[in-house]
Amino acid sequence: MAKLKELDLNLDVSLIPEKAIDGFLLKEPTDEQKKEYQKDLKAWAAVPEASRGERPELEKVYMTGAEFIADVLGQSLNQAHPSGNVQLLRRTKEILAELKGAIDSDTKPGVVLLKPEDFAYLQSAFDKSDKWVNNPNNAIVLCAVADLLGTAKDIEL
Repeated sequence: MAKLKELDLNLDVSLIPEKAIDGFLLKEPTDEQKKEYQKDLKAWAAVPEASRGERPELEKVYMTGAEFIADVLGQSLNQAHPSGNVQLLRRTKEILAELKGAIDSDTKPGVVLLKPEDFAYLQSAFDKSDKWVNNPNNAIVLCAVADLLGTAKDIEL
């Protein structure tokens, strides 16, 4: 039987203050979205000012709680280990792939199973991360991430 750590990445995004949601959860627009927006903007600008409607806006797409947690944990890995040998880079890549796989999972979306040593490595990296900007919104969110890490369960498969 293999011992694993089960971590639910599904953060309750309602914990994020409303005024900070765009800063934390807004996804970077894709190239396709940017091109479509530019096309809409050019068409809008070609209409005489007196008869223009509202200026087009770039569609906002937000991360899920699990995507956000995976992003924060990825940032913490990069902060704790900004450089390293190939083994360290491979381990980071594998952990990030596990997190991404959990997000895309059909069976338990947002739930990742990690080897205990990988979970300890991730927890340690998060604990060592010290490049976060010290402000109230970051404090709320990062404390929520720490709390979420504390909910990981030991399971046996």
